[in-house]
Amino acid sequence: MSELQEEIKQTVLSVIPGLPEERLNPLVEKLIGLGVESFEDLVYVKEEDILEFIQPIQCRKLLNAWKHHEQKSSILAQQLVQASSPQHSPQTSSSGSSVSSMGYSASSTSVSPVFVTWPETFQVPWDSMPTGIQMAIANCQRPSPADRRQMIRVLADEIRKHESNPTRSQCLIVVRQIVKQYPKSFADMIGDKQIAGGYASLLSQLKVRIEHLNRSNTLSHRIQSNESGTIKKRSTTDSYGCTRWEPELPAGESYDSLEVKRQRMEEIFLHEGSTGADRGEVRKLMEETYCYQRRMINAIPSPTIANLKIKWPYLFMQRYMNSHFELLTDRNVLSHLEMSFKECGKLITEYFKAKPTNTIVQNVLTRGEEDVAACVLQLLLAHFEEKMDGLILQTDAFATSADIHGTLNLPGSPRLIILGT
Repeated sequence: MSELQEEIKQTVLSVIPGLPEERLNPLVEKLIGLGVESFEDLVYVKEEDILEFIQPIQCRKLLNAWKHHEQKSSILAQQLVQASSPQHSPQTSSSGSSVSSMGYSASSTSVSPVFVTWPETFQVPWDSMPTGIQMAIANCQRPSPADRRQMIRVLADEIRKHESNPTRSQCLIVVRQIVKQYPKSFADMIGDKQIAGGYASLLSQLKVRIEHLNRSNTLSHRIQSNESGTIKKRSTTDSYGCTRWEPELPAGESYDSLEVKRQRMEEIFLHEGSTGADRGEVRKLMEETYCYQRRMINAIPSPTIANLKIKWPYLFMQRYMNSHFELLTDRNVLSHLEMSFKECGKLITEYFKAKPTNTIVQNVLTRGEEDVAACVLQLLLAHFEEKMDGLILQTDAFATSADIHGTLNLPGSPRLIILGT
């Protein structure tokens, strides 16, 4: 891979952490194919050029980041030109020559400003790490879980000296360097294959530790009032992969105006039922009231599913549940789940074939399930000795919603209901 391709790859990952290789590499190749010859050319890329590789929200974030970088580069270049122009007094060197006479003027030198952030220059304090960690990296071995947890604590403390609540993207830069430096000790592996970039578990541990340390401020609950009294609300900070946990009100909106829109959808559902989901008005209203949906979901005490279903009936339909998840995490749940099974499913199956952990795992493998996703779910449930009905309930292939409620003893927590075998 060329230096330019690697630079593009890194900037994409800084904005969209965890983008799978099978989507990242074609994206970079497409950009090169479009004629991108330098980092500065990225500002000319349009949304439709790369929409086939990433989701719309991810696409807009990426284009905005490239545009913002270009603006900062332009401003710095202007400052350098002004500083070296004749109207400024030239600085004299120790040899008596002015800076401009030595060839440092903007007209004679092409300035290419480089912006370096603290994660890119961050130094991991290996000397402060537990002895077990130091021995593990010296011997190219995996550290013990206890040593790894202690390493995360030391790492989080050091990072917070630079920034008390670093973003997931900033943490990603740090952990990717660690995995790149010591892959045999820290990379996520299944067998001899590295999965999902190799840094997902380390990134998750680090981010959770930092959120725990910040719980007294960023994770503290806030109190807000409305007509019915005081409502305790959960934190608005991004949490566990969520990028829009509880966003601010859209411009020109209030909770009163959003309540009017919610009631409008409730009225449509009352007259048209689930068929109203196809209406353009409903699609627009669901998108506009997203922040209000999150506010109700995050309220303390937590609302019941039954109550949410009354207030937001369309939220419980697949189309709007998927779009809600995409707004919450910047990921399409179906495509992301499909990619995860495709990327890791065969590796997990191969692992259990080589090393079945119990007789139930062996029974699952003996049945020869052809569907990779179904096989992986059954293997993981068997490995952890969990019952199938703790996740999945099966019923007749032609059962209606009323049939399911009448024949199945539905638990209080969510389940996947499979129609047929």
